[in-house]
Amino acid sequence: VAIAVFRELGPLLSGIVLSGFAGASIAAEIGAMVEGEEIKALRATALNPVRFLVMPRFLATVIMLTLITVIADVVGVLGGFLTGTMILDLDSTQYLNFTRDALTNKDFLTGLAKAAVFGVMISVIACYEGLNVTGGAEGVGRATTNTVVKCIVALISADVVFTAIFYAFGL
Repeated sequence: VAIAVFRELGPLLSGIVLSGFAGASIAAEIGAMVEGEEIKALRATALNPVRFLVMPRFLATVIMLTLITVIADVVGVLGGFLTGTMILDLDSTQYLNFTRDALTNKDFLTGLAKAAVFGVMISVIACYEGLNVTGGAEGVGRATTNTVVKCIVALISADVVFTAIFYAFGL
């Protein structure tokens, strides 16, 4: 359970949840700015919208997804512990010892590496969709929907690629 949570489930589920929540929010917020011509106003005042709007969201998404993944890992292992001890009647000390023995630093670090890359993907997709909004409020809604769908597909695809690479290199 712990290996599956640390390597796969923690980063992937956290990324999917964050893409549905923060990714859609980023796309909608930036898309509304595009439609309200606030982006043009930033450019007119010699402010770079990418530096001013995109970079803070990019950094926040990468950092927060990594931290949320750590929380997801802890909660996932706690769920496995509760299931194992309460439903399967395993000894709690034995479960903790097996979990500790099964996990390595590379399990934790590969999950965090995935989470950071997933954060990059979510923020890039969301900002791209937001900056390319056309068509008023309908376009903003379309951008938020496109963001969530593209993020989920991209995250699952990237997770498969990461897993293959980590397997091939013995990580």
